[in-house]
Amino acid sequence: MKTLFSVYADSGNHDRVMFFDATAGFLGRDIIRLSFICTECLRRYSDYDDFVVATDNSAHMLALMYAGWVLGKNIVQPNTLQPEGFRVFDAKCTLCVFSEEGIFTDAENHFRNEDGAYGINSPALLDLSGIFGKYRSECLCGPRYSSPAEAPLACQKTEESEKENDYETVAGSVRAILDDVSLRETVRSCTETYAAPDGQKKNIKISDSDFCQSVDRFIACLSPFVKDRNAEEKLTITGLTSGSTGLPKRVPRTLGDFYREIECVRNFILPSYADNTVGAATVTNFHAYGVLFRFLLPVISEIPVYVSMLEYQEQFMNLRGLSRNLFLISNPGFFKRLDDTVCPVRVNLMMSAGGRLTAPVFRKAKAVYDAPLLEIYGSTETGVMAYRYPENTEEEWLVPSVSRVETVDEEGNAAGDTGLVRITSAHVNGGVPYTGSDVIRLSENSCGRQSFTLLGRSDRIIKLEDNRVSLDELEKIITAHEFIRECAVVKFEQKGREFIGAMLVLSDTGRRELSSVTHGRFFIRLRNELGRVMIKLTVPRRFIITDELPLTDSRKIAYKKVERAFYHESA
Repeated sequence: MKTLFSVYADSGNHDRVMFFDATAGFLGRDIIRLSFICTECLRRYSDYDDFVVATDNSAHMLALMYAGWVLGKNIVQPNTLQPEGFRVFDAKCTLCVFSEEGIFTDAENHFRNEDGAYGINSPALLDLSGIFGKYRSECLCGPRYSSPAEAPLACQKTEESEKENDYETVAGSVRAILDDVSLRETVRSCTETYAAPDGQKKNIKISDSDFCQSVDRFIACLSPFVKDRNAEEKLTITGLTSGSTGLPKRVPRTLGDFYREIECVRNFILPSYADNTVGAATVTNFHAYGVLFRFLLPVISEIPVYVSMLEYQEQFMNLRGLSRNLFLISNPGFFKRLDDTVCPVRVNLMMSAGGRLTAPVFRKAKAVYDAPLLEIYGSTETGVMAYRYPENTEEEWLVPSVSRVETVDEEGNAAGDTGLVRITSAHVNGGVPYTGSDVIRLSENSCGRQSFTLLGRSDRIIKLEDNRVSLDELEKIITAHEFIRECAVVKFEQKGREFIGAMLVLSDTGRRELSSVTHGRFFIRLRNELGRVMIKLTVPRRFIITDELPLTDSRKIAYKKVERAFYHESA
């Protein structure tokens, strides 16, 4: 299997479009040159152990990751590009590196105090947007075009690319790529902005002799990873949990873990994902799902990647006319916002993860993209745990053939068919069994494969007047009502008693009904009808109607915000 560094070193990739944006393509040689420039920039910041790669541009991210790794740094993915998200990092050992000026400016302003000075306990911020912008305008090797639809992506790799490259061959090839007058002039004139408590700015000035020494030093840094794959597998990418139910938590994983996970995925993913396709995504690179499927899998599979996240359905029009089909990485949050417009680009395979896929949303996604849907169940801590190609949203989850799932109770004892999920797999927790927070019911499918039904998070299964209640199951029941499009159910306390609250997004039918009666009559009817299919004590005591549910940046329901809304209502 290819790895990040073998793709990097493969001469067959040097003239292949690896990434493309709205008007230009990035060849393999562009990634090598950008990673060299980034290495020279970041070399000055040796006091920091962690480099937070604060960009959602996939080409920039790969160049920054290579640079951090060859310098021996830990690569950290931020949970969000919102300014407040950078507060979770230790200011003493963390450098947050940006490739877009606007995101850097927002973060810098967020940490300034009332006097305009940069906060003393704020993390160090480094803006490399000028360098990336200057390279793109003056040195880019890849083709230019007026729109993504004109990107010449149909070229195939040559047979030469299948050869293993020894270190001397790689070193000579990299040296030839960096031996460029325009690149040298660009490096000499680049400016980076470093925001620390003293607010200093630094300029890169590399003389001709220094440039040659820098190239030698860079090639020497590559040596361990080209010569020994095991050295590469020990490199880390640290992710952060979403924080949807609490503070984000650091989860370091090695490249070896990710490579084993890719091998696991290749056992069940349809081969069409890599059949003359382009990788495109409506999710960020910041979480385990995006890192694996939007970034690592396409790069290692040598699929061209569209560098930016697609945020709106209309943006797919920009990709029409490509000579390749799409490998689409998405989630329920994007699918639920779709209208009935059929996608103008053929999709070979679409994926979904990160939340529950309801039946109406599933049907809409199938209608718009007319492609097989691969749904993934997993977490930041475990990566992929299970999968399914659903024909409906009630199908069981299949356990990959290289993994084993069992159920345990809260003390870690075997729990029979139903209990907390415990997974054992080579790509999870170093092969040591890992117990998650979701409750499942085990079974076997018709082929004798392990499968299970997902019952919900353990912290979403509560005791209410001595009854075990699944808040996730309540959401399914309430969402099935004709008045409701979406809902979020939480437990809240009032005058010493515990109740159920439901935040609702109404369907068109629900909005019409509400407009014809008072709120009181609407809620009485809703409670009465829900009472026919729910235990009385689980019928919500209070409803809040909203246009949209509060979400985290990973498009998951922000239950803490929902809870606060009910306590505010009760005050």
